[in-house]
Amino acid sequence: MHHHHHHFAFVVSTVLILLGTLTSTASAVAIPGHWELVNHIYTPRDKFGLSCWGNEVLLFGGRLSSSTFANSLYRYNQSSGWREVFPISEPAPRFGMRLHRFTHADLGDVFYGFGGNIAKTVVVSDVIVYVSSLQEWRSITTTAVLWPSPRSKYASVQLDDTFVIFGGITERTMTDEVWSFNVSSSTWTL
Repeated sequence: MHHHHHHFAFVVSTVLILLGTLTSTASAVAIPGHWELVNHIYTPRDKFGLSCWGNEVLLFGGRLSSSTFANSLYRYNQSSGWREVFPISEPAPRFGMRLHRFTHADLGDVFYGFGGNIAKTVVVSDVIVYVSSLQEWRSITTTAVLWPSPRSKYASVQLDDTFVIFGGITERTMTDEVWSFNVSSSTWTL
């Protein structure tokens, strides 16, 4: 197994996957079991968005170097491994964003992401949505008064039809704010 200075681990079904974020390796271990190299299709990166469900994973964006950011999209399936997805539209390259999967009655799997860095010191506060069945990215636009300030590298969790973000780094400082976004109404609550 390779040594990873930065890594990200997640469980897909009964397999633990360890991504070497600054290398292009991915290792897996069956629980219980032994480590094996899964494959290394994606370009090495860190601070990417990631969503896991069932035996699937969606990986978006990330930082390729100190000044290069990605907007590429990869999907992992436990049976077939990694493959790059080529959506018909793409958001700005970014890092420091989280992804959350929701199931929409008409559209199927829909993935929501908030904010992130689009340049080394430029942080955004947009909500972007990947509609898997249409293979396209969309932006949530609103005239709402309540909206979180731009931030990246926040913690987040998904609850029912809402994702909650905590903290993060703004363009100038760290924040301790907690915000929730309801995907049904496309509204933020502080």
